[in-house]
Amino acid sequence: MSWPQSLVIKGVRGRLLAWTQKYTQNREARVTFQGATSPYIPLEYGPFLFNVLIENILKEDYPEGIQIFIYADDICVVCPHTVNNKHRKMQITLDTIAASCQVLGLKINLNKTKAMAVKHSQPPPPLNLLGTPIEWVKNFTYLGVNLNFRLLPTSEITLRKHKANSRLSALRRITSLNQGTTHHILRLFYIQAVRSLVEYAAPVLTTLSPTQEMSIETNRNCPLHNKLQGLISLSEDLAPLHTYAGHLITALRSSSSQTMLYTLKKDIFHPDFSERPPWIPSPIKYHYTTLPFYKSLGPPAQAFRAALDSITLTLADSVYTDGSVDREVPAAAAAVYSTHFSACWRISNNASTLQTELVAILKAFPHSLTSQDNTTIHTDSRGALSAIRS
Repeated sequence: MSWPQSLVIKGVRGRLLAWTQKYTQNREARVTFQGATSPYIPLEYGPFLFNVLIENILKEDYPEGIQIFIYADDICVVCPHTVNNKHRKMQITLDTIAASCQVLGLKINLNKTKAMAVKHSQPPPPLNLLGTPIEWVKNFTYLGVNLNFRLLPTSEITLRKHKANSRLSALRRITSLNQGTTHHILRLFYIQAVRSLVEYAAPVLTTLSPTQEMSIETNRNCPLHNKLQGLISLSEDLAPLHTYAGHLITALRSSSSQTMLYTLKKDIFHPDFSERPPWIPSPIKYHYTTLPFYKSLGPPAQAFRAALDSITLTLADSVYTDGSVDREVPAAAAAVYSTHFSACWRISNNASTLQTELVAILKAFPHSLTSQDNTTIHTDSRGALSAIRS
């Protein structure tokens, strides 16, 4: 299936589809980085069209128990130890992915394809991809995080320290007595280039022992160590690297983030859900009016009058929805009002305004489905309407 066919399935057709095909024909692109410009290379499709295309791999039928994770062009196949006939199901999955990539016109890099048997000292029988045996490895770097077959964090700690030392070498260059930069620049570099290494690997670092947490600190024999400690002591809001890592790990362990990551699964549709073919018009009609001014800048009386003018008096039931977020309290809530019922719901304090508006519309749908007449749901969030339509 080509990307134009994938767009057709998603409802893109007509002039928009023709324009997209025409735009990508004989298209070239180049990259400019730090003043250097690369030569032009053919561009068959951009990141968005690539994601539309690679999404088809997830829609294939795979053996029960097999999990597929895709990030950009990296595909990870996971077979839990509880699955029966693991080797056979893994081979079927690899053959399915290879066949799907061939149909989509995607090329698999066999040199970067590796297999790992978690907590198995002896590798299982070989797996094949496109007729080539896949190498079994005990360590592998995936999305910047080093994994080993025993799931121990030691290799990841070594990788973090190596990257930190290389970046501290750059910091050493700008701390010279003759040509040293300001404290503000040193602090910014430390937060963005050094401490970010700990933040990126935070899910892995939750498995560290207290001794391993201390080892995150850079080499204390390094001549830059005293300068780094001096930089930290001058900034009241900065903590040593191992102390910062400890606070970050404690926060993750005390929250539900770690459990959420372990139990993260693909969303399951409602049993009664059936996907509507793109050629069948939607039973929901959308209509919105645009204010002649910014709501936050216009007078309340004028905004109230514009809202009244936008409401069409019909025989249909009307449901009014609204969501609001107060960052000072903090608090967030969603509300629904109609002539038949009214209700409000407390939402997580970290919710965005768009999320509260969507929750309000979601709560209004059960009333719309039980009503015998057509129902009009009113909202002042155009972003919510765009999200629902997409």
